[in-house]
Amino acid sequence: MALPASQGLVWFREALRALKNQPVALSGIVVFNLLMMGILSSLPFVGLVLASLWMPFGVILTAEGARDSLDGRIPRYTPLKTAWDNRAGRIGLFTIGIVSAVAMEIISAVFALLGRDQIAAWVIDEEGIVIESVLANFPTTAALVALLLNILLWMATTFPPLLIHRAGQAPMQSIFYSFFGILKNWASVLAFVLVLGLLTAALSAVSVLISIAVGIPSAWGYFTPFIVVFLTSIAQAGVWSMYRDIFQGNR
Repeated sequence: MALPASQGLVWFREALRALKNQPVALSGIVVFNLLMMGILSSLPFVGLVLASLWMPFGVILTAEGARDSLDGRIPRYTPLKTAWDNRAGRIGLFTIGIVSAVAMEIISAVFALLGRDQIAAWVIDEEGIVIESVLANFPTTAALVALLLNILLWMATTFPPLLIHRAGQAPMQSIFYSFFGILKNWASVLAFVLVLGLLTAALSAVSVLISIAVGIPSAWGYFTPFIVVFLTSIAQAGVWSMYRDIFQGNR
C-alpha cells in the first residue's frame, strides 16, 4: 500500500527534529560530505568519477547520522568504516557510483545535443557569457529533457546505498527497488520535496530582504553557506525517514 501524501510532512518534521537533536554533529557530517564531494569533483579528469564513487558512501554516512540523531545518539563516522569493510557491499556501492557517473555523462551529452543550436548562439565576451544572449536563446527543450532524466536518475540512485548497506541487495536489484519504491509513493515524496522547496524559497527571499534592509545588496551571499548546510541537512535526514517507511522490511 502506498503511503499517503501527508507522510511527506512527517518526514519533513522528523528531519527538523534530527537536526534539532544534534545540530552540531549532524550538520558537521553534512559539511564533511559536501566538502568531500566538492574536493573530489574539482580534481581534473577524474573528478566526476571520484565524486560519483564517493556519493553512495556519503548517503550512508548522512542517513545513518540522521538515524542516530532521531534515536538520541550522537552521529558518528563509523558507518563509513562498516560500509568499506564489507567487500561485497563496497563493490556494490562502487557500482552504483559508476552507474551514476555514466548516467550523468549521458544526460550532459543529451542536453548538449538537443540544445546545440541555442547554445551556439550564446555570446561570450571578456567578462563571460552575456546573459541577454542566454535568455534569448534558452534551450528549453534540452533543459526539460535533462530535468526529466535527472529526476529518473535521482529515483534510481537515492536508496541503493542504503539497500546495499543495510539489506544486502545487489546493485541492480537496489536500483529497481529504489525507482519503483519512489514511484509507488510519489505523492508522499513529492510532498516532502515541495515543502523543502518552499523553505528554500522562503530562506532565500529572507536573506535578500535582510541584505536590502542593511543596505548591502551583496550581503545575501554571506548567508548562502549556512542556508545550504541547513537545507542539505534536512534533505539528507529526510532520506533516512523515507527509507525506513518505504522499505519497512529492510530495516
